[in-house]
Formats: sequence, C-alpha cells, structure tokens
Amino acid sequence: MIKKHLIFVLFILLSGAISANIFVEHIVKNDFFEVRDDIAFAITGQGLVVAHRSDVATMLNRISKDLAQQAISMMRFAMPNPFKNPLNASKTLYRHGVVIEFCSASLSAETTAADPNNILFCPFSIAVFQLNSEPNQVHVSYLRLSQLADKNNQKSINALKAVEDVLGNIIQDALY
Repeated sequence: MIKKHLIFVLFILLSGAISANIFVEHIVKNDFFEVRDDIAFAITGQGLVVAHRSDVATMLNRISKDLAQQAISMMRFAMPNPFKNPLNASKTLYRHGVVIEFCSASLSAETTAADPNNILFCPFSIAVFQLNSEPNQVHVSYLRLSQLADKNNQKSINALKAVEDVLGNIIQDALY
C-alpha cells in the first residue's frame, strides 16, 4: 500500500504533463537531519501522529545504481572490448530524502466525506530532501492536493485546501 502511494506521489512529481505549481517547495540552507526532525516535531506539535517515514532517497539511489550496472553489463556483453564505465553507476541524484507521512482523523474524515476518492491522499505527506548537487540546501515540499481534486466538487476542493493549510503551517512552524 505504501509503495503504491509513493509511486503515485513520484509519478505526480515527475510527470511532465503536470503543471509546475502542483507542489509547494521551500528551500533552506540548513542541515538535512535538523530540518527532517523539525518537520516531524512540527507535525506532532499540531497533535498529529507520524505514521511512517519512507527513506525514498536510499531506495532511488539503490535502484539507479542497479539499473546503471545492468546497462553496463549489457553493453559489455554486446561490446567485448573493455571500456570505462560510461554511465557512472555511482552517481546518484539524492544525498538524503525522506517522505514523512502523517494522519489527521478530522481532516481525513472531512476530505473523504467530500469525495471518497480522496482516500488516495491519506496519509498526508511532506518530502524533505537534499540533492548531491546542492549539499548546502534542503528542499521541503508537499503536493497541492486541491489541484488534483474533481474540479466539479467544490466541497472536495475546499477540504483539500484545508489540508494544504495544515501542511503549510507545519512547514512554517518547522522552518521559520
């Protein structure tokens, strides 16, 4: 279930067809682990419960290395002459990256009452990550869930905007 949720979130974030304003991003100069912990403290400070932390960066880095290594092996098989690693299998995008998932019973009840399909957005999540190319910056982002709502269901849009407000408040409490 969590894997499907993460795949859905990654698909949304990486899809070129989705407008760039589908997520809110804050970038701060700080230690990754301090920001990650500050976000978790801000979540619990609002009386919410952290349901799960997914170490997405480790998973993506491992997969990218495995895929690159497979491609290199296939090229070596097809081209018997030895050559250097053209894909640099050790290069990865993320230094660190987690998705922190949490729940609010009242917000979840409100959003699913507005549209049962909003169950897709439970638990709510905030991504905290640091890129290898930007070692002094930490990105904190969340989806604008109201942008994904049924445009003909104003009750759903409003309920998801309330979730966005909570996500924004958590980030404000943690970062500023």
